[in-house]
Amino acid sequence: IDFLDYAYDAGYVFKPSARPPHQWACDDVVEWVLNLRLGQHVHAVRECGITGAVLLEMSKTDLEVVLQVVDMEHRKKLWMGLESLRLTSNYEMMPKYKRETRGLVKLTVPAGMHGGEKMVVSDPTGKSVDVF
Repeated sequence: IDFLDYAYDAGYVFKPSARPPHQWACDDVVEWVLNLRLGQHVHAVRECGITGAVLLEMSKTDLEVVLQVVDMEHRKKLWMGLESLRLTSNYEMMPKYKRETRGLVKLTVPAGMHGGEKMVVSDPTGKSVDVF
C-alpha cells in the first residue's frame, strides 16, 4: 500500500484548490479524480462538465449513469472520496424531496464548450436546454 492509498483509506482528502469544493471548476474536479487514481474517468468528468457544486450533489446512481463508472470498485472509491470531501467541507446535500426527481438525461457538451460556461444543448427529446 502506498501513501496516497493509505491517506484516502484513512479519510484524508486531497483538495486541488484553495476554494471550497462547491466553487471548484471542472479542472479542479478532474484533478481530484486523478488524485483518487481514477484517471480513466477524467474524460467523462470533462464531457459532462462536472463542477464542484455538481460533484457534491451526485448520488451513487449518478456515478454509474451519468459518469458511466461501471466498475463497482471504482464507484466505491469515488463514493468514499466524495463522502470524505463532503465531511471535510461541512457540506450537506440538498434534501431528496427538494431535488429533481425525473430520470437522468445525459447531455453532450457542444464542441468547443467547457463546463462552467452557459451553453444551449438539445436533450434526447430535441428540446433546447440552457446549461451552466
